[in-house]
Amino acid sequence: MNFALRRATAADAQDIAALFHASFTATFGHLYPRQDLAAFLADCSVARFAAELADPGFATMVGEDAAGRLIGYATLGPQALPVPGNGRRRIVLRQLYLAEEAKGTGLAQALVAWALDEAASRGFDDILLTVFVDNRRARRLYEAFGFREVGRYPFRVGETVDDDRILARALGPADRITRLEAPALGVPHGFLGRTGGASRGLHAGLNVGLGSADARTAVAANRARALAAVAPGAKLVTLHQIHSATCVEAGDWADDARPEADALVTDRPGLALGILTADCAPVLFADRAAGVIGAAHAGWKGALAGVLEATVAAMARLGAEPARIVAAIGPAIGRASYEVGPEFRARFEAEDPASSPFFADGPAGRPHFDLAGYCRARLERAGVARVVDLGLDTCADPARFFSYRRATLAGAPDYGRQLSLVALA
Repeated sequence: MNFALRRATAADAQDIAALFHASFTATFGHLYPRQDLAAFLADCSVARFAAELADPGFATMVGEDAAGRLIGYATLGPQALPVPGNGRRRIVLRQLYLAEEAKGTGLAQALVAWALDEAASRGFDDILLTVFVDNRRARRLYEAFGFREVGRYPFRVGETVDDDRILARALGPADRITRLEAPALGVPHGFLGRTGGASRGLHAGLNVGLGSADARTAVAANRARALAAVAPGAKLVTLHQIHSATCVEAGDWADDARPEADALVTDRPGLALGILTADCAPVLFADRAAGVIGAAHAGWKGALAGVLEATVAAMARLGAEPARIVAAIGPAIGRASYEVGPEFRARFEAEDPASSPFFADGPAGRPHFDLAGYCRARLERAGVARVVDLGLDTCADPARFFSYRRATLAGAPDYGRQLSLVALA
């Protein structure tokens, strides 16, 4: 099941209340006398949810299916649990509920990752929650995100008192999505890093790679999180990248029907163009006047073969003019990290003599290649009006970025991929 995330509005109160009533009853209803359950649900009214949605001390994220139907939500709110403060700012994940059909899709992981990001972004030190002592599935979910038990909580349903456990987790920079921007593009976009995601272990963070060995539910959660962070309400369109010079016009294809290409363009609002990288250069394009955008995956093979020029040409076919296009080069492997062999340099200089300035000998006497600088030169040769380079080295910054070379040098069996995306407002 595909799903999307968005922030809740006042208009969602009735649907959130209905989902809560249905999910709570299906999961826990058998534990309580009928009159206790009825009294509890009556207190959880539409008016109560509406009041929380209107209160700036609360925050709610909802998940929707492809038809726009609400299938899950999570709510953060003020701390009132019996846990010593110790001078730390704390917030509570008060509710996280899913429709039955949304379980096992990655939506739960996406909502937990959102809650961590939101709480950290608001400056809280810790996030707390309560879970029923016998709700093992929920406990496994939260423990996978690093929550640990810190106390007990008497949860009242009518006259029945449940034995709930309080779980807590400290917050830090790794819980916030890394979103880097090039304001000159003038359209919604973001170069995202590895932080703020649902993946664990080798792929820890915001791994969006469908071709990675990561759990599919985690990847689905991360892709939904990434889209919601940059272009909520849009459809994310990505490619089966093959290090080519092929550029295609974006369509409504499903993730499992992605065309083989390394760049895509569109003039259609509602589509978010996504490029996955882990050292290769992500390049985002925009001609605001024409309402045309593009995105390219420029590794050394693609850059040498002409993927950037192909993107400019494809944008021109949709009405863009190179002299109006702004291109932004996102985080990629930097020259200091990109040692290559003499045969690599010889191939480049044979196919593109103008590439010589982008090689320099490193400390060991072997050539190092400036991929971002080479991409800038190719874009300028293609007539692009303005090129912005963020100048960030993915290989040298393990806290913020995935890196294929860093993983390879460490002998890791796989690696994560980060997402760069652009959309029309």
